[in-house]
Amino acid sequence: MEGIDDVDKSASLDVGAAPRRSTSSLDGTFRASLRRGTPTGNLTVMTRSLETIEGEIRELSVADKETLLRVLWEELDGPADPEVEAEWLREVQRRSREIDDGLVECIPAEEVFARLETLIKK
Repeated sequence: MEGIDDVDKSASLDVGAAPRRSTSSLDGTFRASLRRGTPTGNLTVMTRSLETIEGEIRELSVADKETLLRVLWEELDGPADPEVEAEWLREVQRRSREIDDGLVECIPAEEVFARLETLIKK
């Protein structure tokens, strides 16, 4: 395990500080990525253009793109609210029971979209 003295101090990070948003326009450079640099474990700052990152993403498989998108969406959306999740589960279970018990009529998606198309054209 490496100690604090083993870390390259040229990359200054204030881990206790609140995130700050830049007020300047985007300069097209992504500076938030950090990686382990040398085998000694020193931190180095990576500066890659957004264009480079986009190119790397485009080279990913569809499955990897979906995973990345899901991770980023969850990060932006924030943590799930357990109460909301529980309520959605109850709603899904209620609807499933209604279908199983024959209380509701399921309408094929093609029919629903055709009806919507008709309504939109009016």
